[in-house]
Parts: sequence; structure tokens; C-alpha cells
Amino acid sequence: MTYKLGMGIREPYHVWLDLGRPVEPTRDQLAYMRSWEGPRRTGPRKVVSGTPELSFRMKLSLPDVRVIHVCQAFTSTPGQVTNLRTIAVTSSDVLITWSDQRLVTRCVLMYEVEHSRCGRAGPYIRLKTNHINHNNLWYSLPHLHGGWTVQGWYRVRVVTYWGARGPFSPPVFHHLG
Repeated sequence: MTYKLGMGIREPYHVWLDLGRPVEPTRDQLAYMRSWEGPRRTGPRKVVSGTPELSFRMKLSLPDVRVIHVCQAFTSTPGQVTNLRTIAVTSSDVLITWSDQRLVTRCVLMYEVEHSRCGRAGPYIRLKTNHINHNNLWYSLPHLHGGWTVQGWYRVRVVTYWGARGPFSPPVFHHLG
């Protein structure tokens, strides 16, 4: 997997400029700006080598930063996310955090975050995220009207580069204060 930051990479600030520098962005504009956070990923790609040495060629435009993450193929259960917590930010926004301490691999493609308004047993709906591969998610309701709420049950699981999925974390309930 390759991660890239640097010249030519759009980021939230540039998107904000493109949107006309709104003083109070709409929820849709905020969501669009957040979609440009973090490095751009390419891969994963399978690399086969008959020797213990690997060589890579890439073109860099200064001041680019590239991280090449090389992992051994891993197809067994990657472990379970633990210590899932929710932190109320507003009635329409919640910060969801978890621990990856019990995972047996660091070859994380993404975390799947799901929400249930109905109960601990579900049904759950996967939150639309941009393939988050870190252990937190700022979830904002796309609209402030209707019957939608951030209150409810949340659960998270890991997905590795090779598609192996861990079990879901025990669900936690987020209550609006």
C-alpha cells in the first residue's frame, strides 16, 4: 500500500477555497471537505520477491511524502476492535473512537462502522465513510431534518488489505445528553 501527501494533493483547505471560502459551511460542504482529509492511497498490490530485498521506483514532486507499507500476506482473523466509545459533540455529530490494541496485524485497509437506531441486535446500517484506516470517526448527520439522529448503537470491525474481516466490537449505545 502506498500513502501520499504533498504537492498536487487536494486537501480540505483547497476544497474550502473552491467552495468560495464559506464562513459557515453547510453540512454537505463540511462532509465534502472532510472527504479530502488524509493521504491518498494506492493499492494494495501484491509483490512477490525471491530475495529478502525489495526495490521500488517512484516519481516524487517535492515536497511530496510517500509511505510504502509492506505487509506479509495475512488471511486469518485479524482480531477484534475493543474499547469502543462515543463522545457527543452536538446533537447531530458524534466522535466514535476505538482501540486497535488487540489486532494481530497492522495491514488495515479500513474499519467498517455501523449504526443501529432500532436496538443492540440491529438491524445495522454501515456509515458511509472514506475507507478510514485510523481508530476514530467523526460522524455527522448529512441533514438536520427528518427522523435521523446520531443516537443509537454503534459497532466497528477491521478489514485487512486482503479482505479478512475481524468480528464486530461489542455494540455501545450513544445517548443524546
